[in-house]
Amino acid sequence: YTGSVTNTLVVAKAAAMVNLGNLYQHYDGTAKSVSVSTTPVGLSVTVTYNGLPDAPTNVGNYTVVGTINELSYLGSSTQTLHITNNTPSGNPAVLSVIINGSGTTTIADGMTLKLGKSYTITAKPALDNLFSNWLVSADGGPVTDESTIAKYTFIMQSNLTLTANFVTNRFLDVAGKYNGLFESDTGDNGFFTVKVTPHNGKPATFNGQINIDGTKTPIKGTFGLDGVGVSAGANLEVTLELPFDGSGTIIGTLTNLAGTSQMLGYIADSSAAYAGQYTMVVPGNSLDSSTQPGGNGYGLLKIDDKGMVKLTGGKLADGGAFKQTVLLGKGGIWPLYSTYAAGSIRGWLAVSTNGDISGTLHWGSDGTGTAYTNGFEMVSTVQGGVYNGANL
Repeated sequence: YTGSVTNTLVVAKAAAMVNLGNLYQHYDGTAKSVSVSTTPVGLSVTVTYNGLPDAPTNVGNYTVVGTINELSYLGSSTQTLHITNNTPSGNPAVLSVIINGSGTTTIADGMTLKLGKSYTITAKPALDNLFSNWLVSADGGPVTDESTIAKYTFIMQSNLTLTANFVTNRFLDVAGKYNGLFESDTGDNGFFTVKVTPHNGKPATFNGQINIDGTKTPIKGTFGLDGVGVSAGANLEVTLELPFDGSGTIIGTLTNLAGTSQMLGYIADSSAAYAGQYTMVVPGNSLDSSTQPGGNGYGLLKIDDKGMVKLTGGKLADGGAFKQTVLLGKGGIWPLYSTYAAGSIRGWLAVSTNGDISGTLHWGSDGTGTAYTNGFEMVSTVQGGVYNGANL
């Protein structure tokens, strides 16, 4: 017998390992290549960075692929190259501190700190100033952090800039006692008083009380730099705002189970220009006394040389007695509010330095009195003036 056979001998590539190193490098303007080694050693490797053959220069993260380039071996490795602005931890670097406004910081501009170490810096406002916020950035880039807490903790990195912002303490110009009314078509109506107290180096606080139908509820809180403060309690939230516009007003909202009411108050005016004894007339409904009181009521009051109104003798046409002690607001504005057994009366009156009183009062009864048992709501235009006591 004779015969033959023909076959092809295939020699497969042997597996090899690629090791990529030096994956964390600091930016210095030059190209950053990874280190390459192989097992077995000495094999040729093709390296790409995000698919390109050239090593990158700029800060960023790059996908690095190392592929064996040999006839007899195959293998590859994929890693990430990080180019950052951070030099190795513990090396010295200079901190930049910028101050806007009037204040100081516990770490000065230009101080040399250790990279990677934690530090705490505190912003201290100058007299009659307040700390606003910290802004944090690196390498002249965008803001990477912000804090309204004066005591700020940070990790040192290269080319770090901390900016401390200070503002003038505007609360010094609006400190004092405010009195006002809150009103609503659907919610509660009533009277409030608030004292605004400024503080050195921190925003103002407030405390006072809300009066709804003779029930008084305390309120207190702290204002933000924007002049807004909140007092929140069980079933009652009061938001106050100081406009900082020279008007001497305070505004806000009162929210409870009855709804939301709008608040307006005026800072106390301690001028002696309004001092004197006054009388005023509170007219009823002369056209229809069947459903609303038709007669006139009156008020007897005294304003002292510090702007304190003492309304001690007041009688309404339905027999209700009313009284109030309150400081006049800026410009002679008087927020009158008084309750009696069957109703209440409230509104804004204006006292002029000429001795006149004028304004509009909202007067109502719930019908529990001896007269007008169905209750009523009406508006009364008040007039009054100084009582000089001259003999007739």
